[in-house]
Formats: sequence, C-alpha cells, structure tokens
Amino acid sequence: MKTDTAIRHVSPPGANLFLELGFAPAKARRLQAASQKQIDDARVEMLNRIGKPVTLTVG
Repeated sequence: MKTDTAIRHVSPPGANLFLELGFAPAKARRLQAASQKQIDDARVEMLNRIGKPVTLTVG
C-alpha cells in the first residue's frame, strides 16, 4: 500500500494555526499566545546557556 504524502494545505507565515484547526477565535488567540510564550521562553533559555543570540527556524 502506497503512503499518501500529498501536501494539501500550507499555512501562511503568521497564521494562527489553532484558528485553522477549528478552535473558537478567542481560544485560538489564547492558545497562540501561550505557544508563542513557550517559544520566547525557550529562546531566552538558549541565549542564557550559550551567551549569544539564537534564531530558531522551523522547516
């Protein structure tokens, strides 16, 4: 059986993925803010560990 690997949707940069997944707008905003805070906290932690700016990229 062949595995289906077709890409059907690509979210634009800055899109609220939680909204795209069907969460209510208010909840999607809260989830996105919490997610961004975790990303920011991880950047700060990495900066403290290595002592220089870190740029994280996905993809």
